[in-house]
Amino acid sequence: MLIYIPAIFLSFISLYFARNFKRQYKLDKNKKYLFFSILLFVVVFFILFIVSGFRYGIGVDYFYSDTRTLNFQREGFDVPFDEPFLNLISKIIISLSLPNQVFFIFLSLITIACYIISIFISDEQNYLFQFFVLIFYCIFFNSLNQSRNGTSIALGLLAFAIVLNCKKKWYFIILSLLVSCLSILFHNSGIINIAIVIIYLLFYFFNKRLKNKNLIVTYTCIIAISPLIFVLLYFTIDKIPILNNFAYFFSYDFDSTGTPLVKFLAGFFSFSIPMIGFVFYLLNFVNTEDYFMKFIGFILFLNMIFMTFGVLINSLLLSDRLKSTLYFLELFIVPYMFSKLPKENQRYIYGGLVSFIMIAVFFSSQTSNGTYPYRSLFGIDFYIY
Repeated sequence: MLIYIPAIFLSFISLYFARNFKRQYKLDKNKKYLFFSILLFVVVFFILFIVSGFRYGIGVDYFYSDTRTLNFQREGFDVPFDEPFLNLISKIIISLSLPNQVFFIFLSLITIACYIISIFISDEQNYLFQFFVLIFYCIFFNSLNQSRNGTSIALGLLAFAIVLNCKKKWYFIILSLLVSCLSILFHNSGIINIAIVIIYLLFYFFNKRLKNKNLIVTYTCIIAISPLIFVLLYFTIDKIPILNNFAYFFSYDFDSTGTPLVKFLAGFFSFSIPMIGFVFYLLNFVNTEDYFMKFIGFILFLNMIFMTFGVLINSLLLSDRLKSTLYFLELFIVPYMFSKLPKENQRYIYGGLVSFIMIAVFFSSQTSNGTYPYRSLFGIDFYIY
């Protein structure tokens, strides 16, 4: 933690002052405050990028998947990545005789840039709260563990941040869709990023036609029949062209770690944050007319479906993969729900529960995800605890 804790602490301090400078800029339009705010965001970018881009052997996929695939390709074996774009990147790296670490530096550069830009353009300027979720909900640390998927998730985060904060101008909507499409280049699961942007726009443009109470009744019915949906999907997913790449996630052989009880409980617990959000949502926002709150309800409902699938297959890995396709949205959901809960005591109960679980997950997942202890390219034989 001698690398992670100082990096997190310095980032929080920088974001605190960056937020103050940006608020001052909005008050008097003095561009020097905007400059200082941007400068501090650049500082945070470099802090996270150095930790991420110059790591060595950090994350389970570093050697098990990505480096191994690159080494096979160097030796002339036909062992491609699932994504053609990444095969192009690997061919460039190999043809230029560059080390494998360039692959991780490239992915980290895109990933961290997406994180920082997404937080910077936030209209609500919940920089500290959003950064807290980014770190302690393990979104950043997941990108150290699952490099390609982490980059895809980061691009999904940026796409959603653009459409959320700049939707009044049509060209930003187009940009958001393009960024979400780019996420597919890094991981096939990025297809859900496109769907999320489109669904968000539907809630925004058709808000008055969507009655939240009716939506919740629909969600409840779908959740009730979700085991049947799972059974149908289990036997047909490999035959559906757009989904057959994910068929192996539904195999019982896919996840061989842990006892059935441990996998069940861990898979259930991995969705604890959206479950808490769903409870508070049902208690307070059934009759809401807020389009974004209606969209949040849909995302929480989708999490419940994913949780059901993960628990039914009794797979930690499936639960983790399903959760990670949506969990970047918590950067926007947690602060927004916190600010909109009608009673102050509810806000602090919700914020306290979410924060406690995130911190617990953060510390408990470091070793299992291979992100602790830390090693750097500057000293691969030196472990930092």
